This record gives sequence, structure tokens and C-alpha cells, in this order.
Amino acid sequence: MRGFFPILHIIAKVNVNTKYFFVGQVEGAFVQGIGFFTNEEYATNSDGLVIHDSTWTYKIPTVDTIPKQFNVELILQR
Repeated sequence: MRGFFPILHIIAKVNVNTKYFFVGQVEGAFVQGIGFFTNEEYATNSDGLVIHDSTWTYKIPTVDTIPKQFNVELILQR
């Protein structure tokens, strides 16, 4: 990844149907999404599937990529 683009603040509100859904799952999914979204090139194979589909083949976000303020609110949906 070239350049630098700070993500300063994230607010995530997630509807959940169980109290066993963890804030860390939301944070981890978001950070992994940042890494995949900021990938410079989406190389595909002959079937059109993305080759960079794991943490071994794309640039993993670092502590500098993670927002300094990350608020997650779980909304229990019954």
C-alpha cells in the first residue's frame, strides 16, 4: 500500500440476536476489511476469483492503520 490515509474515528452499531456476540469480533472484521479494501490490486485467477484472499497474500493492517478511537455498540435484537 502506498501513501497514508488516517482513519481517525469509527462508530459501529451492530444488531445482534444473542448476548454472546463480542465487540472484538466487530473490531477484527472491520480492521481486516480495511486491509482488504486498501489492497492496491485485485489480482484474479482464470476463474475470476480474487487471489489475495487471505492474510498471507495481502498487506495486513498495522497499528498505524487502526483508528485511534473505535466505538462499537451492540444492539440486542429480540
